[in-house]
Amino acid sequence: MKQISLLLLSLFVLPCAAQSETGDSLSLNDSINIDEITVTAQRPLVKQEVDRISYDVKHDEDAKTTTLMEMLKKVPFVTVDAQQNVTVKGSSNFKIYKNGRPDPSFSSNAKEIFQSIPASAVRRIEVITEPGAKYDAEGLDGILNIVMDEDTKLVGFVGNASLSWSATGNHYANLWGTVQTGKLTLSADVYGQLQSRSSSHRLNESERIYRESGNIIHEDSEGSNKGGHGGGSIEASYDLDSLNLITGSVNVWYYDVDIDYDYWTNMCDAAGLTLFSYRSRSLDGSHQRYLDMDGHLDYQHLTHRKGESLNLSYLISTTRLNNTTQYNYYDIVRQPDYTYMGNHSRNYFTEHTFQLDWTRPLRENHTLDLGAKYILRRNDSNSGQEFDNGQNMVSDFLHTTSVAALYTQYKMQAGSVTMMGGLRYEYSYLSAEFRDGSGQNFHRNLSDWVPSLTVSWRINDRHSMKLNYALRINRPGISYLNPARFVTTTNISQGNPDLESSNQHNLTLGYSLLTPKLTMNWSLSANLSNDLMTLYNYVRDNIIYSSYDNVGKYRRLGLNCYVQWKPFEKTTWMLNGWLSYVERENENQQIKNTGWQPGFYTQLSQQLPCKLKLTMSLNKQGNYLNRLYGYSDGGPWDYSFQLQRSFLKDDRLTVRAWVYNPFNRSKYEYYRSYTDRGDYTGWSSSRDHSRAAGISVTLRIGSLETSVKKTNRTISNDDLEGRK
Repeated sequence: MKQISLLLLSLFVLPCAAQSETGDSLSLNDSINIDEITVTAQRPLVKQEVDRISYDVKHDEDAKTTTLMEMLKKVPFVTVDAQQNVTVKGSSNFKIYKNGRPDPSFSSNAKEIFQSIPASAVRRIEVITEPGAKYDAEGLDGILNIVMDEDTKLVGFVGNASLSWSATGNHYANLWGTVQTGKLTLSADVYGQLQSRSSSHRLNESERIYRESGNIIHEDSEGSNKGGHGGGSIEASYDLDSLNLITGSVNVWYYDVDIDYDYWTNMCDAAGLTLFSYRSRSLDGSHQRYLDMDGHLDYQHLTHRKGESLNLSYLISTTRLNNTTQYNYYDIVRQPDYTYMGNHSRNYFTEHTFQLDWTRPLRENHTLDLGAKYILRRNDSNSGQEFDNGQNMVSDFLHTTSVAALYTQYKMQAGSVTMMGGLRYEYSYLSAEFRDGSGQNFHRNLSDWVPSLTVSWRINDRHSMKLNYALRINRPGISYLNPARFVTTTNISQGNPDLESSNQHNLTLGYSLLTPKLTMNWSLSANLSNDLMTLYNYVRDNIIYSSYDNVGKYRRLGLNCYVQWKPFEKTTWMLNGWLSYVERENENQQIKNTGWQPGFYTQLSQQLPCKLKLTMSLNKQGNYLNRLYGYSDGGPWDYSFQLQRSFLKDDRLTVRAWVYNPFNRSKYEYYRSYTDRGDYTGWSSSRDHSRAAGISVTLRIGSLETSVKKTNRTISNDDLEGRK
């Protein structure tokens, strides 16, 4: 070995030092004094797998002193705009998982929670772009999976406390901690946000022109939703022995806000003569309350065969939504014929799920997954409206769904090619009970076969490509099914209890380039559906009727790109961009809406002297075809600046100051939606704060030497649309 080392030294080192300090030639027999050599290699943070792209948060130095929200800005195909809204591949049609399973609090309150969780508690962030057969067959643009740290090296404790103040009136706090005692590990967090009247103040305006009559209606509203929201979670794991593990968790999220709004409505004919007008105001006591809870219990058994595991899981999930609004009407001209209206609704959702997963390696580079699942889902809705003219309406509706599923998935690797194919069968039994007697009870049986196939080719250490096909399914939730009629002077809306599940075909071609300084991911996708659940409306006697039906056709061709470049050691530039062409169609109404949807988010980070770090970002989205009858504009350009510094030993105290759109002339910015198809045309706009500034302080206590273990399989229900 010594001779080989000397030979390598002669080949690579000696030619670079062929001359001594005196200029004489050197030989192998001469003595050489070589200073210490340090070889630095950058660990690749982005990893391309057969069905997902993952970002290695644990090995990102910034994770020690920042939040999960800041880490998301670095993840391929994930965009965080200036208002901290998160999108995947330029779309909000995605699910958020925590450790491989849906987390209601994450999905419902991602903006606030992601700003509260310390990035040091996260191991990696996964964008599951091609969910396989083991996932529920929901039609999504992706799954964002937050994998918490799973290291279990030593016994210890770590805690994290964060406070954030914003000039607009949004303030939040978070406490998080992990402790291990023997074989038991516990992790808990609690977070909350106060929402002031000023921070939630909104000004909305809309105008509609009815094609048939030519009448014009103008509506204004102004008010706020003062209140608060927050939640928490407790997770635990217990090692029975080296082969058996039990884990459990409880997650809670809630909000409670007041409804304090003034409204003005005016309808005139084509000549400008007033047909009717009135004003209304929400009364004290108008509010909306929401509670979401779920509990998981998982058991994992590992065999002595490497890679083989058996998992048994149980999930209980429940949602409680209570809405009470009361309005007084005044300055009435011709309509309405009442001066008081009260609405109340109570939507309860409960779900029990049992799941079995078995993973077995057949031989080297060949793995078989088998599983079974049963879901019992109950949607309970009680709604009513009261008027002082004696007109009252009540709806009492119960909808239950039972879903039984079997899946098989096979993964194999042959050299540089990896293939993963799967087939899922789902049987559903749906029943509806109209306890108010407004309809006839019914039940329905549905059967669905869901195939998926992904082929990945690793061209070399830097380049890889993959091709995926999957069929996805959407089932209606209570807000889509609820037949209760909600009536105003201008609108009548209700759900449709006859809705069926809809299918969507997805085809994706992806390319990845991974180098120490440059990372690129490109994705070209096509989506097709002929029975999409869609909102439709029509006008009769100047009243808009709205409901849902399986009448939507949907086509989308999209290109997504992610680029991260480190031109210098302390400089990082990142770009997430998307461009798609969308077609939405309702053949029954002979309406078709098509158009392009562009957008991008870019960020530049620079490490400065004195432990200072400067981050600058820019975001812009073009028109968005999120509905059949029109489109939404992308809003103005958004930009932000953030300055961060850490203090104390091991950077335990971190202070961040940030500002959004500081050079905007106006205090507010406006977002508009346009309607140019259907029985009416028009626009609506909402006003939000244009400029914002704030400061946050985070203190880390202890050392993160352990965290709650997770089983490698658990329950994830993501087939439901319109649950909340």
